[in-house]
Amino acid sequence: MARHTDRIEAGRAAASVHVERIADRTRTMRERHAPEAFERAFLGLVLERGSTGVTATDVIEASGYSRGSFYRYNADLYDLLEQSMSSEVEAYVWLVSRAVEQGLYLEREFDRVLCVANDLLIHVEDRLLFYRALFSSDVDCIGFEEFCSRAIACFRASGYHVVCEGAGEIDGDFYYYCTTRSFLMYIKYWVERG
Repeated sequence: MARHTDRIEAGRAAASVHVERIADRTRTMRERHAPEAFERAFLGLVLERGSTGVTATDVIEASGYSRGSFYRYNADLYDLLEQSMSSEVEAYVWLVSRAVEQGLYLEREFDRVLCVANDLLIHVEDRLLFYRALFSSDVDCIGFEEFCSRAIACFRASGYHVVCEGAGEIDGDFYYYCTTRSFLMYIKYWVERG
C-alpha cells in the first residue's frame, strides 16, 4: 500500500510541476505583450482625452497589466512615448528602404511607388492607433514634424542612398526629405479617410 501511495504522491508532484511550468509559460507569453498593451492603452487614451489628461495610472488600468509591469518596461509616460516614437521611426525607415530596394528591379516608376506604398499601408494599418495619434491635432506629444525629423535623421544615420538609372546617386538629404514628407502625407490622407 505504501508503494501505491508513494506513486500517487509522485504523480501529484509531477503534475504540480507541470502545471507550474504551464503557468510560467502563460505568464511569460502574456508578459511579452505588455509593452504593446501599454502603448495601445496610452495612444487610445491620448486620442480620447488629449495628451495632458493621461496619467501612468490611467495607462496601467486601461492596459490590464500591473504597475510593476509598466515600470519594468517604462521609466514613465515620456519613456513610453519615446520608445513608441523611436521604434516606429525605425520601422518606417526600414520599410521604406526595403521597399525602395525591392522596387528598383521594377521597370515602371509607377510600379516602384506602388511597391513602397503597399508595404507602408499594410504597416500603417497594423499600427493605425499610432498614426491616428501622429496626425491628430489634439495630440501634441506625438507630432508630425518630430516624426519627420527623426525619420530623416534615421535615414542619414543608416547611410542609405539611392542610385537612379541615368541620373546617378540622388542627393541623400533631398531623398530623405522627399521620401519622408511625401509618404507621410499619403499616409495622413489614407488614415484620415479611414
